[in-house]
Amino acid sequence: MGLTKKSYRKWNQAEIEVMNWFYSSTTISLVSNLLGRSKPSVKVNAVSLNLGKRKTPDAWNVDSDTFRSICRKTEIYIGDGKLVPTEAFLQILLSHGYERVLSEPGMTRSS
Repeated sequence: MGLTKKSYRKWNQAEIEVMNWFYSSTTISLVSNLLGRSKPSVKVNAVSLNLGKRKTPDAWNVDSDTFRSICRKTEIYIGDGKLVPTEAFLQILLSHGYERVLSEPGMTRSS
């Protein structure tokens, strides 16, 4: 009949936490790849979390130690299977490092 049933994955607490850290109007692609979710899904969830109009991610507005901690938690969530990034993005994270990939473009963080 050509009918298909779409399956939807419920958002888990780790995904919501990462959305709170990294979502902004300019980082939709990054968050989508990091969470392994579609851009429309990320945008809808951002609106429901009241993040829709954010200009920069909270993670980019913290000190270096806090940013490192956020990156480490993100890495743990991926290792635990709580986050499922796209395969291509996971390879980028592994080859370039979480802090480098997740930091603000052009910004280097040092202690």
